[in-house]
Amino acid sequence: MPNNYYNIMILHALGDTIGFKNGDWEFNYHDAEKLEVLDYVNEMIYEFIDLGGINGIDISKWKISDDTMFHIAVAKGLLHKDKIIKYTKKYMLEEAEKMWNDKFNRYIGNTTSKYIKKFTKDFDARNAKYDIMAGGNGGAMRSLIVGACFHNNIPELINLSISLSQLTHNNAFGYLAGATCALFVAFALQKIEIKKWIGLLLEHLNGKEVKKFLSLDNLEQIYDHQTYIRYWMKYYDTKFDDNRQPIRNRAFANPMHRIRYYHDNFFKDDASIQLGSSGYLCMIMAYDALLDCDGKWEKLVVYSILHSGDSDTVGAIAGGLYGAHYGMGDVPKYMLDNIERKDEIKEVCDSLEKEYL
Repeated sequence: MPNNYYNIMILHALGDTIGFKNGDWEFNYHDAEKLEVLDYVNEMIYEFIDLGGINGIDISKWKISDDTMFHIAVAKGLLHKDKIIKYTKKYMLEEAEKMWNDKFNRYIGNTTSKYIKKFTKDFDARNAKYDIMAGGNGGAMRSLIVGACFHNNIPELINLSISLSQLTHNNAFGYLAGATCALFVAFALQKIEIKKWIGLLLEHLNGKEVKKFLSLDNLEQIYDHQTYIRYWMKYYDTKFDDNRQPIRNRAFANPMHRIRYYHDNFFKDDASIQLGSSGYLCMIMAYDALLDCDGKWEKLVVYSILHSGDSDTVGAIAGGLYGAHYGMGDVPKYMLDNIERKDEIKEVCDSLEKEYL
């Protein structure tokens, strides 16, 4: 399995870098309740073309966001097989301190920052009360490498991806998104067709390995767990036909239609303020972009990044999933030359290969 860890982590970082655009594109939404955000999709596409497009855009001065920094932290934590939780907390705190002290704003997520500040040897969000406000995508964005390392051990993958997500996101929307992200990486590395991932995901979400994290006396958690599953079932029913084949038509090729589809079906009744910032919608958007990109990196960028939502996290996850399924595909090589902390990513991936392959 040569270079798979690196393909996943570096394309996650690339998707993050493009989607973040030094904070310019990540926080581009207008009033979340107004569909004027649809107009902004075209604005972003025009800007992307004006900057050079997929083959000419200069990202040499663009930095990674907190998404990649915490993904690196988890990757380094996985090198300590017997004490993964302990060391992941250590490295996450180190990365957070870098961001807190950096004049350049990496836009660390509020929930992630809140709980990392409370980290002690014996405390993290797993020990806190179930948090109804912790349903964001902060667990998902750092879970891809867990899926890579444990792609042949699904029970451990589920256990670890949920536990690591719960370090900061003790909410079913948050930690189930982490498990979903790791599972999708595993499915990719197992060479399972992308269109079959949803059916397998739903089996696992209803399985004992996931349900053991439910507390029978926590009605909010049970409700959120079932709602997370319902959103994926709704996506399955609206994006796939009766034979469970993806629906491909001209409408879904239109980026504005895609955003309207996400808004009307998964967002308008959501408490989150940004399209794709919730754990479930972030994963739906990333998967949907991968499903429809046909192995073309440019299409993945347009579908997962050039929109009015949480562009860096959706782009990072979609990029990592692309790396898991297609390797480097047709990613322009020049894009990889100036990714911040590229050498460190390569080093930790080489070490992970020695540990897990």
